[in-house]
This record gives sequence, structure tokens and C-alpha cells, in this order.
Amino acid sequence: MLKSKEYRWCPMCSGIILINALYCRHCKRQIIEAEQQKQRQQQREEESWVKFWILSRGDWTREVADAEEEAQRGFNTAGPNDSLKDVRIWLTSLKRIVDELPDSNFKLHILSVMEHGCKSTTEVQIPEKSWERITVDKPPADEVMHLIQELLLMRLKEGSPMDSILDTPKIQILDITFESLQAEFNKRELEELSQRSCTYCAESIAIDAVRCRFCGSDFIRPPQYNQCKNPRQKLFLGRFDSQLLHEVILYIAVNYALAEFDWQTMLSLPLQNCAITAEEIEESLKQRRYLIFEGTGVDIPRSQWQKRLMQYGLANSWRDITAIKDIINLGKYCATEERFEESEIILLFALALIEGDTALKGPLLDPFRADFLQDCYMTLSRSCEAKKDFVNAEKYAKLSLEQMVAAPLQDTFIYQRRQARLCSKQGKYAEAERLYLEILRGIEQEVQHLNQTSRSLPKMDRALIMNELAETYLARQQWMEARNALAETLTIAQELKDTMFGRSRIVVLVAAQKYIELCGYCNKYYDEQAELYFRKVLEVLQSSRTCFTIEFFNECFQNLLNAHTTCLEKLGRMEKTK
Repeated sequence: MLKSKEYRWCPMCSGIILINALYCRHCKRQIIEAEQQKQRQQQREEESWVKFWILSRGDWTREVADAEEEAQRGFNTAGPNDSLKDVRIWLTSLKRIVDELPDSNFKLHILSVMEHGCKSTTEVQIPEKSWERITVDKPPADEVMHLIQELLLMRLKEGSPMDSILDTPKIQILDITFESLQAEFNKRELEELSQRSCTYCAESIAIDAVRCRFCGSDFIRPPQYNQCKNPRQKLFLGRFDSQLLHEVILYIAVNYALAEFDWQTMLSLPLQNCAITAEEIEESLKQRRYLIFEGTGVDIPRSQWQKRLMQYGLANSWRDITAIKDIINLGKYCATEERFEESEIILLFALALIEGDTALKGPLLDPFRADFLQDCYMTLSRSCEAKKDFVNAEKYAKLSLEQMVAAPLQDTFIYQRRQARLCSKQGKYAEAERLYLEILRGIEQEVQHLNQTSRSLPKMDRALIMNELAETYLARQQWMEARNALAETLTIAQELKDTMFGRSRIVVLVAAQKYIELCGYCNKYYDEQAELYFRKVLEVLQSSRTCFTIEFFNECFQNLLNAHTTCLEKLGRMEKTK
């Protein structure tokens, strides 16, 4: 069955696929596009300043933002070795299982990664009693599940003993049994006899199939890739649990009904999106009232995976912590998909579980409480900002900052900058200025405790803050203060041009754009200092033109050239403008 086939690794998700597949059966991405994207990703990694700018400020230029998003879209930077490490979590005797397989292209691919991708090829034995110390709080990814299934199917074909593997709790929780493997094996045999394969993933399929059961295509259109609107967040949040969303919204609706709130109006959109009917809420309300009358505790919503762990008696003492984490991640995922109303409702529910009147108690939650609160408040702040509700966005950002008592200064600066920017968006420029100056004082204190070689990053942080502070000064029409801040930014960037080449160039260009705005607001600043400033920036831009796209370089260069020309005209140097 599997012996005669040839395989390869998907360049995007690192799942194993057939060598002639046009699309990956796991991530649904086109293989040619994936290979090209992998090359672009490697090029972007060399230009780390792009990622730095996206993370530090935002989408200043559409060209840079689109390039970064394209590079991050579902790409698994870890490679096949990471997939095998995940397989080893579930099959602790992976090395022995692979060695006992018959020679095949599949086995060759697995061994090549184990021998060249791992530091050691020796078997890592993990005692089954210690399984709860391994990360199993969420199910394995599709590509990992496929690898586990293929390994067990090949073992079944050879007639090797299966009981010692299938009887382990970690395989039971995956719902892999001898009967399910035998049924899959028989289905594969019939599909291979049909001599029909999927147009896109190249897997053998039944002769009468109208849809591929591997990649999901209908043989006319390629498999659909569900792209998250924020791909970077998706990498951390994992897959979307629609069933958990349904149960959380239903749970909240029953809470509202018990409190005699107008749940139909307050939850109209989430109820509609989750297809929750009034009859379903009434039935759940009856069950909740019965449990309250009987004095039975009401359990919080849990993911299907957590329910399976509890069903098999494998849920550990951290199950409530994991449940809260799943609910918070669900709220964050809804925010990345711009489902802000659902996100806000879910995160406020999570806050009630953490610190409200019905909050879960116990020493296990205490170490995680501050991190959970910070996650909730920051996501709520971003959601409010996306809705242009800057007042609540600032309120939640301030609450998030309050949870960072013992956080490193570098992390605190990021949240303070966010709060300062939100103040600026509300026109509270004095408060924004106060916050920026507080950050600058913190950076100065940090620099004093560092040696000379470690001061580059704090200095670059100072340059970024000075840029944003200059923007605040421009809004307050404090022209001289804005000019001094921009001049200091250029000085710092010039000092760091050797240690932080790309980053310093970006900072210089942002400062130059603000300097152009300054001169536009107040013509008297078209003077000798401005002429020298524009000339230096033009030199910086010309020396680093290979760092930018042609369109972006031409646009920046033209804007700066126009500003420099205007400055020369104001100074009466018409001959130099030519």
C-alpha cells in the first residue's frame, strides 16, 4: 500500500505528502507557491529590520507590511524535524517503530530527518506516568496526526504487534484503535484498486468519490486554504474551535437569562453567528436551574479535547487553567478575525472567571492570574482601537500595564508606548508627552547598567520614542521641540548605522517624513539646519537603496528631493536646485 509510493515534505506545514502532489493535503497550500514563499521567507529573514519595523510601529508602508504578511502566512519555520518531535510526544518509541518498518521511501524520509535533523538518534524513553508533564493540552496538528496514522498503518500491514502501542493512554485519547486502523487499511486497499487519484493531492480515492477525503477538493476547484486575517497571531493561537465558541456563547446567554438581562438583544449577533436558537437556550436554562437547585457545581465550558481528557481520566490538576487559557485564546482568535463583538463578550467572561464574583479559586491559578489578565486587557484594547473606541482602548491598555509589575523594562516600554499612542489619538497630547518622557527616562536608566556593546538596542528604542514624541509635538504645534527630537533621532541613527544598518535606515526615513511635515507647517524652518538635514537623509537613502523595493525607494527619494529643493529655493540657492 504505502511501500511503492514516493513522498516529500511540504515546505509550508512540514507535513509528509506524495511527491507528485500539487497541493498539500494538510495546509491546502499550492506546492509551487509554497516553495516560492519559502524562498521569500528566507530572504526576509536576512532583512530582519522589516520584522522589527512591523512589530515596533505598524503598517507605515503598505509595501513592507504586505511583504511581511506574505512571508508569515502559515509558514512553519521549524521544518520536518519539528513535526517528528511532536510525533515522538505521542509515540514515545518512535525510533524503534521506524526501524522495524520495511524499507520504503516513506521510511527513508523519516530516517533522514531523524539522523540529520536531531542531535541524537538514540531513543528518548518517556515514562507513561510522566505524560502529563508533556505538552498535550491541545490535539496534534493534522500533519502530525497523519504521520502517526501512516506509521501505524505500515506496521499493521506487516503484521507487527500493535497492542503495546495502542494500549497507551496517549494513543487512546487520539481515538486510534485496532478496529479504526483496520477499517482505514481496508479502505486504502479498495481506493488503490480503483486506480483513481485526486487531481490536487495525488492520494488514491474511491472510483465513485465526489470529493477527496484527504484534501477536501471537489476535483474541479483546488482545496480551500482558510487564511487567518492575522497570520502571525494564528501561529500562536492554533486552530479555531467552533464547538467551544458555540458552548461559550450558549453558557454566557444562560448567565444573562438567569440575571434577567435582555440576552436576545445583547447577544443577537453572536447567537446568530453560532446558530444558537432560543429553544436551545431555554433547554440549557432548565438544566442550569436544576443543577443550582440540586446544589451541584456548574462546570465552565471546555474544549472537546479537554472533555476527552476528562472522559479517559487523563485530565490533570491544571484542567481549569487550561480551560481558561482556551477561552482567552478563543477571544483572541475572534479578535484576529475582526469578530470584535464576540471577542469582547468572550474576554469579559474570561475576566469574570479570573477575578469576578464567580472566579475560580485555588493556588494553581495564582501564578497565571496576572498573565491571563494582561492577555485579556490587551486584546480588549486592540479590539476597541480597531473599532475607533480609543477611550476604552486606553482604559484596557492601562489595566494591562498594571499587571506588569515584575516584567522586564523592555516589555513595559512596549505597553507604555501603546498607551501613549492611544492618548495621542484622543488628543490627550500632554498625557502622551508625559508617558513618552517617562519611557525615555527608563531607557536612560537601562543604558547605564549595560556595557558599551549592549547599548545599541536601547538607543534604537530611544530613537523610535523620539520619533513618536516629535509627532506629539507637531500635533501641539511645539515646532522647536519637534525639531530637536527629530534631530536627535537622526544623530542616534547615524551612530548605529554600522550595528543596526536596516533599522537605522527605517528610523531615519520616518524622522525625515516628520521633518517635511514640520517645514510644511512652519515655513521658517526651511533654513540651513533643514538643508543639512535633508542632504544627510538623501545620502543615507542612496547608500541603502538595495534594502527597499524600487517603488518604495522612488517614492521616498522623490519626497525628500522635493523637500530639499524647496528648502534650497527658500534659501535663495536656485543654482543648486538644478
